[in-house]
Amino acid sequence: IHSLLASDSVQELEVAPSNRVSHKDKPVFITPTTVSQATFDHTGRWLATIDGREASLDSSAAWYLKFWELRGTSKGDRYVLNTRIDLPHGYERIVTVEFCEPPTGGGPPKLATAGEDGTVKIWGARGPVGQESWVNRATLTYREEAPLDLSFSPDGSVLAVAHGSYVTLWDGQTHALLYAMSSLPFRKVKTVHFVGTNGRYLVVSGDSKDAIVWDVLKNKALRRVSTPLPTSFDTSKTSRTPLVAPIPDSDNFAVAFRHPNQTLVSIYSPRQSDPLRTRSLPFHVLRLAPLPSSPDRFVMAAIAADGSVSLVGDDLTLLPRREGDVERSLSSKHPLSARPSLFENVFGRSAFKDLENVENVPSTEIVGADDRFGAAVDLRLLDGPAYLLPPIESLFTSLMEGVLVKPPTNAEQEEQDEETGMDVDLDEAPEDNIAPAPLLRPREVDESEIS
Repeated sequence: IHSLLASDSVQELEVAPSNRVSHKDKPVFITPTTVSQATFDHTGRWLATIDGREASLDSSAAWYLKFWELRGTSKGDRYVLNTRIDLPHGYERIVTVEFCEPPTGGGPPKLATAGEDGTVKIWGARGPVGQESWVNRATLTYREEAPLDLSFSPDGSVLAVAHGSYVTLWDGQTHALLYAMSSLPFRKVKTVHFVGTNGRYLVVSGDSKDAIVWDVLKNKALRRVSTPLPTSFDTSKTSRTPLVAPIPDSDNFAVAFRHPNQTLVSIYSPRQSDPLRTRSLPFHVLRLAPLPSSPDRFVMAAIAADGSVSLVGDDLTLLPRREGDVERSLSSKHPLSARPSLFENVFGRSAFKDLENVENVPSTEIVGADDRFGAAVDLRLLDGPAYLLPPIESLFTSLMEGVLVKPPTNAEQEEQDEETGMDVDLDEAPEDNIAPAPLLRPREVDESEIS
């Protein structure tokens, strides 16, 4: 769980256990369990996750719907498992999940899931506050069509579900069918989203590169929204289904047209066909999460295909700031200091001089063709991965000559002493002060001494 405002991990939640045990006499590969979806409710108290695995030759499919509650623990606020529901849609995969915002008068939280078994299930919390558990409240079906997406209106009074070429509207309280929209220009409706603060408009997209804005009160299509793609876009590689994301606390919505290496994001109003603005992102976007912002400024989180999360928008200063936050542009001359590596944590920092600050060292202390690191070594080689570096024995001599100070020769030292006018002290003492060595006289040894 990552905090966009703090740019830090808040909690690492193990949704699915990672340990696997198989029969020792019949070792088989067990399909690992993965987390396919996760969503928060509007208060942040509840978190719903979907995890499981597809069916294989040696194991059956298994899917789990889990509800996590934010509770205070000895380590701070943490999400703790509240309810686990096994096989909520049988052995079929769950395609989407969404919380319903409680009505103005209050009420228990509610969640809707859509599965490939052809049903939409409504789940609700029961029990006193602080002791709730989640149960199935209702099951919805329409003409045996498999649901592909669903969306609650902002007040939770209407639920829209995409069924094949239809969009059905259901009462959010009684779960009765209100209306079925069939005159849509799509062979298959793939996404539905309520936009606006009053839930009047519904944006529907399908198997074409545009979307339809539907007026729920008048029960008719208002306009078709589409963005002219630039010539740099290869239409054959562009995703046919645009990515639609409502902007919170606003009547506007974002539509993303995705290319393998680029994404075109346009901001629309349901009251006009032309986009309010269009921006290009240099990566493929998997999900868009618009953040609450001012009416004329837009900020959103973009999740790329490699899993990275980027904040993009007109003015990132609209985000709340904490005391001690520091903002620095990417072109800053003094970049942010890197975190110490595992080697530095164990053995300490390198004993060599800080190579980034070599220009501050007098040139007389370092030798080499460039007065720094020697003529034969370009230190940019060390910026690459270790497995691409040349053998260290081919660089050792040049590196040592470039980093260590070379002592002067005898001739250079004498020349330097003469220039500074220093007196030379002789190691030999004057001859007059030499003491004479004692003289040893020979003597004869008699027979008594020998015996």
